[in-house]
Amino acid sequence: MKKKIAILLSALLAMTALAACGEKEADTPATPGEPGAETPADEPSADAELELIVAHNQTSLENPYAYGIIKFKEVMEDISGGKVSVVLHHGTLGESESELIEKLEIGAADLVVASPGFMTSIGVPEVDMFSLL
Repeated sequence: MKKKIAILLSALLAMTALAACGEKEADTPATPGEPGAETPADEPSADAELELIVAHNQTSLENPYAYGIIKFKEVMEDISGGKVSVVLHHGTLGESESELIEKLEIGAADLVVASPGFMTSIGVPEVDMFSLL
């Protein structure tokens, strides 16, 4: 089980890094209420069969973690045809990576984004290869 979690976190971290590198700057930033604007905690879709709660500890939407999980939400909901709803928490479930891992353990979050250095320090040394990127 720990290996699966490590693999999922590694994949999410890699996707975050790649999404941040490929993100183009918008001409006009989206404001809350406009289509495309993300809120601190998105509401789940009413007709979704599965709800995934994804969190990171950054409050700004202008960072690689936010870009990565926003893209993850778009892709996941698109491929699933709306059967999977992704709820994003941008720094609202915890201020530190330790808090986020606790939320993961108790089931308050399904996926969390944590830095490779932190994951290595808690016993997942394989993730440290992403700090080379």
